[in-house]
Amino acid sequence: TKDIARTIIADIVAKLMQKLEQKTAEAIRGALDRSKRTNRPRARDIDWQRTISANLRHYQPEHKTIVPEKLVGFMRKQRRLV
Repeated sequence: TKDIARTIIADIVAKLMQKLEQKTAEAIRGALDRSKRTNRPRARDIDWQRTISANLRHYQPEHKTIVPEKLVGFMRKQRRLV
């Protein structure tokens, strides 16, 4: 019976950790604010669709690539723990 109780408690703790993990991470990092833009985004905040559109004039046909001169990204909401 102790083994059964331990497995049940472990399942409950795992589910609770999974629920709280995203909220805690967003509170620490700050959630993405997709309504505001920045020209100095972090790597994970880059809006690739807008960055590519803004840099189409920098297309290099010999390499078949776009060299982004200007990055466009999303701002983050203010960081706070609730």
